[in-house]
Amino acid sequence: MEKSIYQPDGGVDIFDVDIINKSFSLREIALVQSFSNGIIQDIKNITLRSKINDHTELVIVCAFLLSSSSDTTRDLMQLGRESVDKMSTGVLSIASLSDMTGIPRQTVRRKCISLEQKGVIVRDKSRLYCCDIPSFAIEAILQQVGALIKLNARLSATV
Repeated sequence: MEKSIYQPDGGVDIFDVDIINKSFSLREIALVQSFSNGIIQDIKNITLRSKINDHTELVIVCAFLLSSSSDTTRDLMQLGRESVDKMSTGVLSIASLSDMTGIPRQTVRRKCISLEQKGVIVRDKSRLYCCDIPSFAIEAILQQVGALIKLNARLSATV
């Protein structure tokens, strides 16, 4: 089965993937499980501490978290450093949030207003929203990444 992946530079990579006959190693499965457990914990922590009790709002906050980590990774790669002073704020428009999440634009607009009133996100003058990722979320993610690195090293030694 042929699949294509669109690259950020506009190019397309074509590759063959046969998902039906794909077998996964213990290491791959353990890392996916560990990663999934970490994501669930992070989402739970963000939900509890931010007092978000709406599923759609939570999905939007997760989109900001992904955008922030992606922007921060890009910054690190461009600067050629191993650390930055602060995570990027993850600036997104209503349209990009809708595209990322599959949530209709009008719903995204209403939920962003609600999140702004709760102080979770901020709307700037250019009509874009940004979200300062709370330090507790960053620390929890870093702990999960550290645990994944250790698990990967341990599993690599046994495989």
